[in-house]
Amino acid sequence: DWVPSTNRREAYPRAPFRGKGKGIVSQSWVADLWCGSRDTWVRGDQAELFPNGSYRSFWYESGKGEIAAIGIHGQWIWVDPANETTIILQSAQDDPVSRPMGFAAMKMFRSVARHG
Repeated sequence: DWVPSTNRREAYPRAPFRGKGKGIVSQSWVADLWCGSRDTWVRGDQAELFPNGSYRSFWYESGKGEIAAIGIHGQWIWVDPANETTIILQSAQDDPVSRPMGFAAMKMFRSVARHG
């Protein structure tokens, strides 16, 4: 069941993970994403992105309760459970990795999640 992103009251923010309760991945797998390795993250080359974050299974936990899957050329999946918001950003930026664009994307995600 596709829900237009503009219809927030009708949307199911956790649906990409839980499929309205039926699920395509187990609930324990989703919960485990928030249990990433802080040490692995701190030793990595992107620690400045989420100073209090962690990493697990190709997902990045922000240290503020959000979680993100980050691809190259500006591809993002941003999940903010506290604000019941999931954002998908499809992009084709020239650089495979751009820190300024990454920080700009996070600022936009947080603004949308808070004020949606």
